[in-house]
Amino acid sequence: MNRLKELVNIISPNKIKKIKLLCSNVKDQTKVMQLYYGIYYNKFEDDQAAIQKLYGGEEVGTKFSKLKNDLETRLLNVILASDMTSPKMNERQRAYYKYFKIWSAANMLLRMGIINYAIRLLEKTLKHFEKNEFTFLALESSRLLRNHYFRHIGDYKKGTFYHQKTLKYQEQYHTETTLAGYMDHIVVHYVKDKSDTSHLQEEINQYVKKAQQLLPQRLNATIIYRLKMLEVIKYMNTHNYLETARVCQEAIEYFEKEHPHFRTYITIFLNQWIISCTQLQQYQLATNLIQHAFKYLEKGEYNWFKLMEYKTQLAFYMKNYDLAYSTFQDVYQHPNLPQLPTVVQEKWKLYDAYVQFVQSLGKVKNTSQASKRFRLYKFLNDVNTFSKDKRGLNIPITIIQACYEISTQNFDKMIDRMEALDKYRSRYLMEEKYIRSNIFIKMLILLVKADFCPNKVLEKVNPYLMDLKKYPFNEMTAGHELEIIPYTDLWHLTIETLKKPEQFTSASSPG
Repeated sequence: MNRLKELVNIISPNKIKKIKLLCSNVKDQTKVMQLYYGIYYNKFEDDQAAIQKLYGGEEVGTKFSKLKNDLETRLLNVILASDMTSPKMNERQRAYYKYFKIWSAANMLLRMGIINYAIRLLEKTLKHFEKNEFTFLALESSRLLRNHYFRHIGDYKKGTFYHQKTLKYQEQYHTETTLAGYMDHIVVHYVKDKSDTSHLQEEINQYVKKAQQLLPQRLNATIIYRLKMLEVIKYMNTHNYLETARVCQEAIEYFEKEHPHFRTYITIFLNQWIISCTQLQQYQLATNLIQHAFKYLEKGEYNWFKLMEYKTQLAFYMKNYDLAYSTFQDVYQHPNLPQLPTVVQEKWKLYDAYVQFVQSLGKVKNTSQASKRFRLYKFLNDVNTFSKDKRGLNIPITIIQACYEISTQNFDKMIDRMEALDKYRSRYLMEEKYIRSNIFIKMLILLVKADFCPNKVLEKVNPYLMDLKKYPFNEMTAGHELEIIPYTDLWHLTIETLKKPEQFTSASSPG
């Protein structure tokens, strides 16, 4: 009762009245609740639609801005007051939400002078932070407890106990953040730019070497994760998928045995293993790994979208266009898609172009939806970031554009673009690592020169088809990024459209 009395004394009835929360009564007609429900049920596309509905012809001034700020404040209060966990969360994830809130309250109480109660909370939460390896929170809790027992209580034994914990977590946290910095300095080169990164290999090797020299006496799960990820990056950067698969398998076996609650780490390694298996054409193993990874993910979270990306890619490589279509539709219809970073959304727009291409050919059988009208030029405007990546994802953008223009019998447009396409090839794709893209664009140009007649071009194209077999996509480039559909398959699909022009032109449009 004494602890409750301490809390009640600082939380007066007046403070409770001032807490801004949302009303659970659906019938509540206040403007803040009308705005909330309007947004929740997608009734307002933008600010103007909301203003019109809420205020009609009334002069608004700053009222709407204040209303939005009020709703934001209430929503943040709900986040702090509510249980934000979900049934799919594991024990570690639930522990973070539960004990972080208690830890935050303890910090505030400490600064308000409710010291004894705050210290009990810190000691309670520290045990859970240690159990779940929340290093930063364990460090801060140990530091505050050290300060308390040394400075306020004069207890040398307890102060020393927490001092040793502080030093241990300080060393671990320093290692964690340093390794994270190494990873960030490498990964930044892959976010928007999917072109060749072989020039980064020496830098990556140096980071791997420095990481090995940095290790503290006791490794925790996060340090091991970052060490293994640096290895993965090292091998993925040289397209060494066999070694990547080996490292990922080792990491997954370790985490599933020693730290099964670190689901995010497990799924990240599974994703990289799936990419490697796909590139090595170990399609059944990749399929099994995808099914395994779904057990760790909640639909709509960031890594779920990444896994769906690899599932779509695998379906294209297996020529399972029904699966590619259905996987894309699951992503396209998910309400969280517009909340993802722009580069991730653009990647799915790129997949959309390829999905619509195979669907328009009649390659998708199991669809309950009518074929939507694909607008090529709208697609080109929607992938503005990747269009600037001339040696990266602009390659599959350029290629699918050419395939559409050929397939829709837009011959005049394609003839006009042929010179520009050849210049693009000679300017950006002359290095050996781009040889497959170089070859494929040459094939498309030959098709244009042959008046789009498949029979005329077959003999001239055969040597190029042999070259594509000579330079496998999994060895020459980051094929999972550049070849959405392997070029040999894409060539046969494009040729097929010339034999069935009426089928395709009715389902797509350049406009």
